[in-house]
Amino acid sequence: MRLEERVRELILSNPSHLKSGLERIAKKLKIKNVSGNQLMIIKAAKKAARQELKGIEIVPIFSSVPIQFEESNDVEAKFAELAKRLGYETPKKRPTLKIRKEKKYNVLVIGDLHLPFERPGYLQFCIDTYKKHKCNRVVFIGDIIDSHYSSFHATDPDGLGGGAELELCIERVKDWYEAFPQAEICIGNHDAIIMRKAFDSGVPKIWIKDFNDVLGTPNWKWVTDTYINGIRYVHGHKSSKARTATRRDMVSTVTGHFHTDFYIDYMFGKTRSLFAMAVGCGIDDSQYAFAYAAGGKKNAIGCGVVLDGGETPILVRMDLERYKN
Repeated sequence: MRLEERVRELILSNPSHLKSGLERIAKKLKIKNVSGNQLMIIKAAKKAARQELKGIEIVPIFSSVPIQFEESNDVEAKFAELAKRLGYETPKKRPTLKIRKEKKYNVLVIGDLHLPFERPGYLQFCIDTYKKHKCNRVVFIGDIIDSHYSSFHATDPDGLGGGAELELCIERVKDWYEAFPQAEICIGNHDAIIMRKAFDSGVPKIWIKDFNDVLGTPNWKWVTDTYINGIRYVHGHKSSKARTATRRDMVSTVTGHFHTDFYIDYMFGKTRSLFAMAVGCGIDDSQYAFAYAAGGKKNAIGCGVVLDGGETPILVRMDLERYKN
């Protein structure tokens, strides 16, 4: 009696053997030194017997021709061949797990603007940089608006009033929004001045308008920080300077806030490298809003790009003569 028939007879006479392992069934059949081929035959015959006990009509599993396998170490191929001979269907294609890969971005990083006190020509400079490096993502690194009139420090008594400054700021924002309608804005300390003062005065959030409602920028996304291809973008007034933040948090970090900082530092470990990047700013330091820094270190006017999915940080210095209006 062939092995398939012996397995079938054993299981049909005592269905409890369906719970037995393949080697246990082989032992029950007094097969010594059971081979891999024999185990596969037992497995197929056991499955057929289970279906027969359930009353499922199946294709006859036995053949007068002894089953022969080609010499191969591929167990799956052997089992597929056996299943085919026994009349079972086998999956044509093994299901695979599709891993979704993050798109690699080229990111334009725009420095502090402090509207309405930005440097003339800085907008066109940023547009040209975006096109030159084929960017497809934009991050404003923070302090889009200045709010000098509402500053926590002394304000210029000869400067614009609060309403006039905000109205002029809103007009300036229109050009930036037209150029970059989809962008992420890291909230800076100047951006948050009004919210901070409202908080200190005990005014609930519900009374405060959203940035986009005030500035007319419905598609801009205002965030504390943002991560793109594993690179962190943050204003810097809370995170510390880029070097410090990168070393402390072990993540490549891009910052603004410090108008005179314009650098890329690499840090190398055993298995990976990180970079710290400070992108300078786009302010007009001749304006009264920056009188506090008069006589100090010269501001770095420029922006940054992070290319190839976070692999290549580049600083772009603004040619002040070329973009002079």
